[in-house]
Amino acid sequence: MGIKSAGIDERALLLGESHSLAGIITTPAPEAFDTALPALVILNAGLVHRVGPNRMHVKVSRRLAERGFVSVRFDFSGIGESLPRPDHLPYTQSAVLEVKEVMDTVTELTGI
Repeated sequence: MGIKSAGIDERALLLGESHSLAGIITTPAPEAFDTALPALVILNAGLVHRVGPNRMHVKVSRRLAERGFVSVRFDFSGIGESLPRPDHLPYTQSAVLEVKEVMDTVTELTGI
């Protein structure tokens, strides 16, 4: 179940291979949805969880959706509501893997 506002849809998801990364996908209204546009992945700002500093990532996601873009914001493992990684990979390796997993999930959900 998502939040619909001004024609956009926001849904909470568990992302990644292990479904342990908490995220929100924001999509435009159906009439504005365009798979020719890229989807955007908004990354954590340091240790701040997916809403971003002063909820900046929420505002950016909604503005992008108003312009037809899909975006996803998520918490890296061990940040916010995302579970810690059981394999204890260093951040420099786990972050790259997690971004790729999130991108793959967005592709599966949207075709982008």
